[in-house]
Amino acid sequence: MQKKRMNVLWLMSDQHNANCMGGGGHPDVRTPNLDAIAERGALFSHAYCNNPICAPSRSSFLSGQYVKSHGITGNFVREVRSKAPNLGRLFRENGYETALIGKAHLPYQWVVEGFDYIRFSDLSDAAPDDPASCHYFNDLVEADLADLYDQGRLNPGEPGYGNRAFVSRLAEEYSLEAWTGRKAVEFLEQRDSSNPFFLKVSFQRPHDPYAPPAERMDEYDPEALSLPDNACDYLERKFAGKPKFQQEYIQQQKGMGYPFLSQNRAELKEQMAAHFTLITMIDDAIGTVLDALKAQGELENTVIVYTADHGDFAGEHGLMLKNLGIYESIHRVPLLIAGPGVPAGTVRDMLVESVDLYPTLADLAGLSCEPDVDGVSRVGELVSGEGGCDYAVCEWEFAEPQSSVCAIRDGRYRFVFYDEFPQDGELYDLHADPGELNNLFHDPGVRDVIKMFRARMDAFLSERRHVYRFRDDEQAVRNVQDQATILIHQKGKKWSEVCKVEDPQRKPAACSA
Repeated sequence: MQKKRMNVLWLMSDQHNANCMGGGGHPDVRTPNLDAIAERGALFSHAYCNNPICAPSRSSFLSGQYVKSHGITGNFVREVRSKAPNLGRLFRENGYETALIGKAHLPYQWVVEGFDYIRFSDLSDAAPDDPASCHYFNDLVEADLADLYDQGRLNPGEPGYGNRAFVSRLAEEYSLEAWTGRKAVEFLEQRDSSNPFFLKVSFQRPHDPYAPPAERMDEYDPEALSLPDNACDYLERKFAGKPKFQQEYIQQQKGMGYPFLSQNRAELKEQMAAHFTLITMIDDAIGTVLDALKAQGELENTVIVYTADHGDFAGEHGLMLKNLGIYESIHRVPLLIAGPGVPAGTVRDMLVESVDLYPTLADLAGLSCEPDVDGVSRVGELVSGEGGCDYAVCEWEFAEPQSSVCAIRDGRYRFVFYDEFPQDGELYDLHADPGELNNLFHDPGVRDVIKMFRARMDAFLSERRHVYRFRDDEQAVRNVQDQATILIHQKGKKWSEVCKVEDPQRKPAACSA
């Protein structure tokens, strides 16, 4: 009898600090379903993303390539044409039924090449002229709730303006978490059970806006939350010793924007409570998917992975959100792997990167990788607990306050280099200073260490290509700025306003629904 091929369930979230799980050691965050996955398999305590923003990082996960190889450094990538390895396509071409539920934030070409069954949750994946081509938004339209959509840009005077946490006007039933879990279960219930499945369930949060539904606002008591030890970095030290441009940026920003700068400890805890609520809601939805697998008798025959595209300050350094430097809280991501052949209840401390997920899942399924994959299979590390990479790299091209950044994290140090500020970088000794409070970049005693990291960085970046750069985003948005999806997602318009436009060329098809 032919051995039954294992399924793959890839669970992913957006902007989840690796510390913010019960199994990750957090004293407050409740994630019983994620903890159960860790107990069934392995928790990688030092897993790192290769870019700290959404689309470039997700492109590295799916392709197994560093950003320098796949060339995508911007976020507005739906229409980008780019060839790269594709983990979904690999499973699809090898007889798996493939599905993507939730947030893709990838080139649309990659999505349709890799997945048979698609249900989008994020307007970043919708056609620019039709927000209802996002399945979640279309469900809100059909329920006459589209004007309550609150995951786009918010206008002055609206709750949540300035990236503050707020209470969503959508009931929990219509939350992104509940919707994504339901759609994943729907796929499992209607799929062809004669074939194995490769299912990516991609939760859009806990990325901001931090907007839990009213039913969940008592999930965490802000006053009872524990602040990270390094919260003093901004709240008290005001980033003393950090690069000058970072200090100037937070002084000018005054709390409104990225990252979110709380004015005191109480306000920071309020933001953390909303953020943690979204994490627990994601955990609840994961539980519904695991229950469906168990009911089908497929749980024991499924490799289960949980990770995130990047982290969130989540109170560390006294901040929320991201987009200031590349600290451990942003670079490190949760990574859980459970399933057939994975030793249960293990913690793996070696360094691994997001590009390693493609070859690892291919190896577990007995498949050969496509050419040009940069990552390395970590199945050996799963079993033996030995190995890993010498260092993890995170490359980032952004607008302000820095333009091009490269961070390298090895077993002891974090080195961060800014192209625009070559004389004002960062170096932290994580053995002596795990909270990254004391910047050693200008310490004469570590000149050789910095020289070593510069050589590593130069070697890594010696060959790189740019298919779509972050600065291309501004022009891409400008080209479609009067189209319906952009008006709602990035211009603060409501569905009812967009549907009233007089020009039929700008009127989404779903407006007539």
